[in-house]
Amino acid sequence: AINTQWWMHPHQKPEEPDTDCKINTREDFLEELEDAITEANNRNILIIGHHPIVSNGMYGGRMPLRKHLFPFSDPNPANRVPLPLLGSFYAAYRQNIGTPRDMANPDYQAFKQRMSLLLKENPPVIYAAAHDYNLQLNYSEENYHLVSGSFSQKDFVGKNAQSLVNMATPGFSELTYYRSGKVTSTFYTFTKTGLQELQTVTLFKSACGLNDGDKVPVNQSFGPCLTRPNTEPDQTIPAQ
Repeated sequence: AINTQWWMHPHQKPEEPDTDCKINTREDFLEELEDAITEANNRNILIIGHHPIVSNGMYGGRMPLRKHLFPFSDPNPANRVPLPLLGSFYAAYRQNIGTPRDMANPDYQAFKQRMSLLLKENPPVIYAAAHDYNLQLNYSEENYHLVSGSFSQKDFVGKNAQSLVNMATPGFSELTYYRSGKVTSTFYTFTKTGLQELQTVTLFKSACGLNDGDKVPVNQSFGPCLTRPNTEPDQTIPAQ
């Protein structure tokens, strides 16, 4: 679990000389995280942080038509005063400059770019986040990006044909890790009678199963049926 708000914090961060935490810069943060991923040899890797790296929601820059027409409906959904020109300016600001909570914001952009590169170089990883009020599952650069939104709110999510899950509904996601190496994500929402299962997606399949030709990647990090290359030398040559 990582404290993504530490990265987004726009002011000077406190540095206590007697603390056990040695992370004082963003470079320290990334180095520590990469070391943790490297040390997790032959294990499933799940990283949890509040801010997503990939998102089809409004914080990711996807704005619905209503934001162009009713820009003041954010703080008050009942405010339906149409201001199309101001609304378009507001939407463009969110998409190109951004508030501190938007991906377009320079601090958020730096976090997104550096984290994307780190995960690209160290697959496979599941990165689970919140922030947007919707349910999403995206696959990018051999890694999964999960947005497990809000229990009580829902908000717009833009269409993305490549998304595995893209729902503007309140709810949450449950990850299940099997002994065989299979990993699934099940999405739920709430009804008057209890939980309702919306969709289950297999993120990684076990190496023990048959190759059925689907596009689900085999879990190369964990599983009883994995055959790993022998890294030991064939023979030992004494030093001369």
